[in-house]
Amino acid sequence: MAVGNRSKSRRGASLIVGLMAFAPWFWAGLVLAQTNAPLPDTAGSRQSCLPAEIRDLVLRSGPRRSIDICELACLQRPTGVDPEEVARWQRRHGIQWCRECIPLSSFLPVAAIERIEKDGRITVCPQPARPDREEPQPGLMMPLLRGVRALFGDATPAPNHGNLAIVVSSTRGSAPGTAKAAARRDTETMAVLLQERLGYRHANVFEIRDARPADLDRLLGNGGNDKGLIAERLAAAPGSQVLVYVSGSGLAGDGSENDAALLQPGRDPAESDASYTLDRFFQRLFELKAASVTVVLEVAFRRELLRERNPVNAPETDILTLPGPQRRGLVVMTSAEKDQIPLEDYETGLSLFTRHLVEGLSGAADKAPTGNGDGKIDTTEAFAYAAAHTMIVSRRVYGVLQRPMLSSGKAVIIRGTKPR
Repeated sequence: MAVGNRSKSRRGASLIVGLMAFAPWFWAGLVLAQTNAPLPDTAGSRQSCLPAEIRDLVLRSGPRRSIDICELACLQRPTGVDPEEVARWQRRHGIQWCRECIPLSSFLPVAAIERIEKDGRITVCPQPARPDREEPQPGLMMPLLRGVRALFGDATPAPNHGNLAIVVSSTRGSAPGTAKAAARRDTETMAVLLQERLGYRHANVFEIRDARPADLDRLLGNGGNDKGLIAERLAAAPGSQVLVYVSGSGLAGDGSENDAALLQPGRDPAESDASYTLDRFFQRLFELKAASVTVVLEVAFRRELLRERNPVNAPETDILTLPGPQRRGLVVMTSAEKDQIPLEDYETGLSLFTRHLVEGLSGAADKAPTGNGDGKIDTTEAFAYAAAHTMIVSRRVYGVLQRPMLSSGKAVIIRGTKPR
C-alpha cells in the first residue's frame, strides 16, 4: 500500500512540475505590465541562513548574532562524462549529487521549487542550463531597464558625495547578440543605481561602452607620464573613493595564472590593438591616489572548451582573477570563480550576481543575516548578500555552479558615506 501511494505521489508531483512550467511566463507578463512591480524572489524567502563560507565571512567581519548555515542544493549527476572527472568536481567543489530527482526544464524561483518539493514530497533537479550567453536562454529577456528599477526598493537615496565611478562594458571580441545585450543591461542598471540611489553625481560617473584599451588608458593612464583622467580628478578632490564596475567578456588565454585579459582584441583583423590584461588593469588602479578602490568584475574569462564536457560549470583553469598580496589596497569582487561562466538572471536579463548586488546595494544587504542594520553597506555586506543568493540560485534554479570571489582586505563603505 505504501508503494502504491508513493507512486501516486510521484505522478501527482510530475503533474505539478509540468503545470508550474508555465509559471515564469505568467510572472513575466505581470512584470511587463507593471514596470516597477516587485520582482519574484529568486532566492526564496529572505531566510536567515547563509552558505557556510559566506556565513564565515560575515562572522569574521564583525560582531553578529549566530547565523544558520544553508545547505546548498544537490545537482543532477552528469552523464556521458568521465567518472574520474565527476569525482574530481565532487571533491573540489563539495557537490552533492541528487540520488533521485524529478527533472525540471523551466526556470522557477527558489520558493516555487521548494513548494513543489514540499507538496509533492520529492526532490526537483533543474536541467543544467548552458551558461553560455551566446545562446539565448528561455525565459524573460527584458529590454534595458524595464522592470529593473523594482530592484532599487524604496529606501531613501544616499546624499550626494564626491566619489568617482567607472562603469565599463567589455564586449569587443564577443559574438553579437545576447552577450552584448546582457552587458549593456548590466552597465546601464549600475550607472542608474549609482546616481539614483548611491549618491554619485552624474559628472563623476564615467561610462564606457564596448571598451578598447585606449579608453582605459585615457581614464587610468598608460603606465608612463600620462596618469589619466581619474588621477587628475583625484588630485583635485583628495580623499575620494573610486568604484569600478565591469561587465562583459574577458579571456582566460592558455589558462596560466597571469594570462587573464579584461578586454579581448577586436574581431576585425584590421584592428591591431592587443588585449588589456587583468594584471595591467589592477596595476593602474593600484597606482591611483584614492582613499579606496573597489572593483566589481561581472566578466566571463572564457576559454574555447567544449561546455558539454563540463555541464556543472566548474572552474577549469588556474587563472588569477583577484589581485595578489602586493596590491592589498584594492577590494575586488568577481561574480564567478576563475573561468566559470557567469549566469544570467532569467527574470531581469541582468547577470545573476549583478541582479543581487543591485538589490543588496539598494538596502537589502544591510539587513540580517548579511548586514548589521547600521544604515551603511560595506563591501563585505554587499558581496555576502550577492554571493549567497548567487550560490543558492545557481544550483537551485539553474542546476549548475557559480561561486563569486572576494579579495582579502579591509571592508570599504559603498553606501552611507558622508556627503561632500
